[in-house]
Amino acid sequence: MKRRWPRWLPPKEMAVRNEKAAKWANGMPGGSENPLGAHAMYIYANDPGSIGKAISSGCMRLLKQHIADF
Repeated sequence: MKRRWPRWLPPKEMAVRNEKAAKWANGMPGGSENPLGAHAMYIYANDPGSIGKAISSGCMRLLKQHIADF
């Protein structure tokens, strides 16, 4: 699923450890202050065993020009 100006909902673990994220525990609307930025792609069918050990709350980071094309 792809979204422009997606709503951000921090993971519960992030809201516990980060007071800025806790402020948005019920969701942050899309916009320039939103950590997801202008675009998001949600991948639901994955194999948890194939995911690396570095923790990023499930995010992949790309350059803005690549995200728009992707």
